[in-house]
Amino acid sequence: MSQRYPFQTMTLGFGLSSLSPYCDPDTLYLHHGQYYAQKVRELNHLVSKHRFTNLSLEELLTQDINMPAIQLARLKGASCVLLSEPVELRRKLGVELGADGAIDPMGEDLSQRIGELTGQEGTDVVIECVGKPFAVEQALKCAGRGGHIVLFSVPEPEAVATLPLFDVYSKELSITGSIINPDTHQRAVNLLNSGRLNIQPLITHTFDLNHMDEAIHMQMSAESVKVTVHPQD
Repeated sequence: MSQRYPFQTMTLGFGLSSLSPYCDPDTLYLHHGQYYAQKVRELNHLVSKHRFTNLSLEELLTQDINMPAIQLARLKGASCVLLSEPVELRRKLGVELGADGAIDPMGEDLSQRIGELTGQEGTDVVIECVGKPFAVEQALKCAGRGGHIVLFSVPEPEAVATLPLFDVYSKELSITGSIINPDTHQRAVNLLNSGRLNIQPLITHTFDLNHMDEAIHMQMSAESVKVTVHPQD
């Protein structure tokens, strides 16, 4: 597909019958000539409607992906949202995006601060977004009685966290994992189009393709939140 508005479909580069018998010509035509083409038309309509015609496809996709969990939790009805984050820049941004409090887990007692900010022992829901064993163990410790822990991160394949079985038993904890689900994409697009999420503050730095190394190092540093690379610049 073309990288700039108005977006256009790509030609297949081979005949409709080339994939037979694994894919019959009618099915291939339906998916490419009808379904794919319709989605491109819908994309052009949305881009024009929301006046994003100056953005490339890469820029649009970058803005679609990274939705702040703080705002999503608030939209789902959370009365109090706390952020655990060691980087000061991100703690400040979290409060700007709607967190009721931001805690430095490296310099403060996380469980104690949660109690001070909420007036209760532990949280009802913990969303773990780091993917490191220590963060999972903190989540288990911070969850209150009857708490629900959501492991929303992507850990290393060999990562192992200690599971305090007695805590799971005594606090009646429930633990839910997550996996990439393409069927939620349209829901995410609809949510972004609704204007209920403020995602622009998350993009703190932009680079062109010639400075890809700098972009990668910046993303890994504590000076950034999200970094985008614009191939056309």
